[in-house]
Amino acid sequence: MDCEPVRRRSIAEKSEAELLLGFVKSLPVDGRGTGPMLLTFGGNGFDLPLLRYRSFALGVPLPGLYIGGRRNYWHRFGQDHIDLCDVLSTYGASTKPSLAEMAALANIPVKIGGVDGSHVEALVTAGQLAEVADYCLTDVIATYCVFLRYELARGDLRQTHFDASMDNLRSTIQRHIEQRPLLSAFL
Repeated sequence: MDCEPVRRRSIAEKSEAELLLGFVKSLPVDGRGTGPMLLTFGGNGFDLPLLRYRSFALGVPLPGLYIGGRRNYWHRFGQDHIDLCDVLSTYGASTKPSLAEMAALANIPVKIGGVDGSHVEALVTAGQLAEVADYCLTDVIATYCVFLRYELARGDLRQTHFDASMDNLRSTIQRHIEQRPLLSAFL
C-alpha cells in the first residue's frame, strides 16, 4: 500500500453543484484512468446513492462513477470502493457495526463536537455549513483511521507503514489546527 499524503478540501464555502463537480474531477473520465480508491463507511447504502440522486437532481454529470474499465465503484466486492461497514460485517453476514463502535474499539475519536448524522439536515437548513463541514471532516478522518487499523489487523499494512500514515495524518492536522480546533482530538 502506498502512503499518499492526506488532502483536505473545505466544503463550507461551496454550493452543492460545485462540490459534485469537484468530486467529478478526481474520477476517471474515460474508463481507462485509474482514479482514486473510494473509502467509505456505509457508502454502498448512503454515500454512492446520494451522489447519484443529487447529481441527477442538479444535472451534474458523474460519468466517472458509471464508466467501466479499471475502476468499478459499484462492485460490492471489489477494491475500487471499500465500504468498511460492509467489509467488517462480512457483507451482512453479521450485524453491521457503526463507525462510532469501530472507532471506540481502537480509541479513535469520532462524532466530535456533539454533531452526528441526525443533525445534518437541520444544520444545512439553518445555513450552518461550517458545522456540517467539521462533522464530515471528523468522520472522514475517523474512517481513515479505522481503515488503517483494519489493514494492519489483516496484515496488509506493516506496523511501520501504519505508524508513518498516522504520523502523516497528525502532521496534516497540526498544519490545520488553527482553522479547525476540534481536530485536536486526533492528536
